[in-house]
Amino acid sequence: MHDNKKNKPRKQEEHSGAGADNARRGRKDQQSRIRSKRLVIISVVAATLVAAGIAALAAIPSKAPEPALAINGITCDKNEHTVYHTHTHLDIFVNGEASEVPGGIGIKPSDCLYWMHTHSADGVIHVESPQQRLMTLGDFFDIWAQTVQNVPQFPHIPTGGNNLPAVYVNGEAVSSSGNYRETKIYPNTEIALVYGSPGPSTIPSTYAFGKTDVKFSSDRQAILQMILSPSTSGSGALGDKDAPITIVEFGDYQCNSCGIFHKETKDAVISNLVTTGKANFLFKDFTLNDNILQPPQGSTLAAEAAYCAGDQGKFWEYHDELYKNQKPEGVVWISQASLKDFAKNVSISDLSAFSQCLDSHQYLTTVNKNNNLVRQLGLDATPTFLIISPSDDKNPVKLVGAYPYSSFEAVVNQMLPR
Repeated sequence: MHDNKKNKPRKQEEHSGAGADNARRGRKDQQSRIRSKRLVIISVVAATLVAAGIAALAAIPSKAPEPALAINGITCDKNEHTVYHTHTHLDIFVNGEASEVPGGIGIKPSDCLYWMHTHSADGVIHVESPQQRLMTLGDFFDIWAQTVQNVPQFPHIPTGGNNLPAVYVNGEAVSSSGNYRETKIYPNTEIALVYGSPGPSTIPSTYAFGKTDVKFSSDRQAILQMILSPSTSGSGALGDKDAPITIVEFGDYQCNSCGIFHKETKDAVISNLVTTGKANFLFKDFTLNDNILQPPQGSTLAAEAAYCAGDQGKFWEYHDELYKNQKPEGVVWISQASLKDFAKNVSISDLSAFSQCLDSHQYLTTVNKNNNLVRQLGLDATPTFLIISPSDDKNPVKLVGAYPYSSFEAVVNQMLPR
């Protein structure tokens, strides 16, 4: 009995606790249903507001946002473009004195370059655009003002008199509606802006694009011999070995500007200058992208592969195959496997020997030797072309960049014996 008396209250408490639990569960279920209804209502209201917002935005005339770094719709991009690729030369005279057009216009170091820019203080305006678009001097000066520091900005307007310059294109005075900014930048032209008085004694009418002499030290003949000697016995120059002029390209198989030259200009150079006996054409490595692009040393590996193909008489075919398969800078396309596939594409007869040559890095020393020559010459960009007349005492002419055929033709014709 003692135990029963003690147990009875426990049973009542147990029954009482179960009822409380049921009541609590009921309240929770009811609260959950209320919350669910509220969420449904909120979702419907939110969806209605979003739909209304979209409808309101649709009613506003749309305008594509201009990229943050754009100047006059000209953007600053990581890669060079090839749809519209031209060069123009600009001279500026103030009271008869020539004024420098600085290098680095339109270039943000380690960042991007505008479709219109200058590389050096030679007055050459490079246009590398993804669209067919004639740009103007106004565009050029706006880019100049926002991208070049610590140099005087143009235009330098002389005090007194007419503040607008006289504009000349290829030596001819032109009308620009009283505003030099409207002058269009046409390909391969010479533009002169003349401020103040007096003007220059002669208005420039032409420009040999990219023409720059290479200054040699006292051991000129030894360096010339290094430049003119093929890198390997299998990579000799295209054309007559006794041609009066030699064109030497220092290039990188991963360089997109080198690819532009190969696709747009090389065939014309070979057809009109090499096969006619005016010049021969030689290639040397300048593996500038080895430590910039992936994979590391990819440019060197591609160069080694070309020399391995040269062992079987296929250097130039393999050289062309590399540029045919080139991808935009930043896209990986060079590997042991891909380079061996390219050998199949050009019908290398002994693929086993080619693979052994490539795997053993047989021509690594050759590539390094070319890069040492580049340093001796002070070259700093690809492609760089040295145009040399071995029998002439003049220094070689240097063209830096993917210049059009007309530039090569002009330099070669000037160097040919009279």
